[in-house]
Amino acid sequence: MRSPRAVYVPISQWGLPLLRDVLFVILARIVKCTPVLHLHGAQLPARLSSNRVLRKVLAGAHWIVLSEAVAAELHASGCCTESVTVVRNPAPPAVACRVPGTPRVLRVGWLGTMCRAKGFDVLCDAVGRLKGQGTAVEFYVAGMRLDVPRSAMAFVDKDLGVLDPADVPSFWAEVDVFVLPARWVEGLPFVLLEGLQAGCAVAATPSPGCAELFAQGCVQPVEATVDSVAEFLKECRDDLEGVRRRQQKAWQGLRPLYERDRVEDTFVRFWQNTAFGEGPLTELWRSARRAGLADENASTGLPDPDRPVTVCGLPVHPLTLEESVASAEALIADGGPHQHVVLNAAKVVQAHDDPELARIIRSCSLVNADGQAVVWASRLLKTPVPERVAGIDFILALWRSAARNGYRVYLLGAEAAVVEETARIATGQGVEVVGHRDGYWDERKEPQVVAGVREARPDILFLAVPSPRKEYFLARRQKELGCALVVGVGGSFDVVAGLRSRAPRWMQRTGLEWFHRLAQEPRRMFLRYAVGNTRFVALTAVHWARLRTGRSRDA
Repeated sequence: MRSPRAVYVPISQWGLPLLRDVLFVILARIVKCTPVLHLHGAQLPARLSSNRVLRKVLAGAHWIVLSEAVAAELHASGCCTESVTVVRNPAPPAVACRVPGTPRVLRVGWLGTMCRAKGFDVLCDAVGRLKGQGTAVEFYVAGMRLDVPRSAMAFVDKDLGVLDPADVPSFWAEVDVFVLPARWVEGLPFVLLEGLQAGCAVAATPSPGCAELFAQGCVQPVEATVDSVAEFLKECRDDLEGVRRRQQKAWQGLRPLYERDRVEDTFVRFWQNTAFGEGPLTELWRSARRAGLADENASTGLPDPDRPVTVCGLPVHPLTLEESVASAEALIADGGPHQHVVLNAAKVVQAHDDPELARIIRSCSLVNADGQAVVWASRLLKTPVPERVAGIDFILALWRSAARNGYRVYLLGAEAAVVEETARIATGQGVEVVGHRDGYWDERKEPQVVAGVREARPDILFLAVPSPRKEYFLARRQKELGCALVVGVGGSFDVVAGLRSRAPRWMQRTGLEWFHRLAQEPRRMFLRYAVGNTRFVALTAVHWARLRTGRSRDA
């Protein structure tokens, strides 16, 4: 097998992830391989300007950046580069916008994580000021609440919670104005492109990552202050169509640069036309760091979705999200009892140390790859899984199926307030929730917990308790629960209830969602990632070596 000559690293901008990526670059140098650094943000050039050691370590790499402005800042930082290529974020498809004309009510929208860093509280206060002055304003929000004070939510007219991707176009169709008064330097927020494609009036704090949108007048610059945002909202109140018309005229000139086909062609041409130095990089690095705009489903020879493949000795069903929901529906129709489980790097390591846990996983009817690392490992080991099926995505999709098919649902796990809020949200989405209970019980109360589930007669039990406690509980009690399907959901109730936010899409796409969780729960997650992920890489390397030497991939 031919060894690649370059290592692709979606490079982080701060903290432990940046240190990790620097170590990747150093390792690439050791094996005489050229690093290709894809910068999805706009803050790193400033760090390079003030850190000579960082400049030296990252010197000589090929860079992929978001905009010409970021490229200019990278050159000005003093870091020697082999090349710098601009690959913009692709714009989403256009959606139907509201009917032109001055509305009676100005509808302001927010889509994404509600937090101070992004200036959500500033927008809330600006909307509150206009309402206090008698302006007819409606404020629609959708996303996770992170550190938003209750007082700020008082100005929200409609909280839509976490939207399914299929519902995002409907959100934009009801919004007139979108403002992102971020306190930190954003890269090129996808949500700005969505707002422009929807024909909204859009404003944000300037950033090098989207400098051309501001320079051409597509997005109006504001400061992260209530006064600045309120002034923009007043301008939209007085002449919404004028603002829209001006911004859309500018966007029509820039939009061809953001068309998906053009962006992907630029990315492909970079790899076709760039000369990389010779050097033996192992296939492990090539597969583990592949990410970004490349089509991750291009591999051929996918196994039969009805039969699990083996990754590091454990079964994984090679299914997409839609196929996983269809499989779950079939299991419910069968009557069960059936168990669903997800695999990530941590659980693979746990199962390696715990033969009983491994036995339970092998007995499950449906096993999804919840961790991007498991997907990468499956491709490396020649048993490719088509995509990651995140637990939170599977829950929301299965809720839609439950609402559509009339499945009865029981929620078990997490803290009492969290599961109660999760039940409220699920009920609001049309799910028949027949019962819920927190996840804190001891052995004496276990029969009472089982009886409560059995008496409710659910079709699906969503179980949100940690592993391996969850698996051991089901091994003892699943037949007594009386439900067709048990779905292990980990900490997803916390996300649904807004206690924790989900990582941005680019982090999910590039396998960096773990860092977002680390930032939210550093004490709990540090050792798990520092030790567990390292052991997972080692296990994958062992299985890969066995495969290369002709030994069984299932060993």
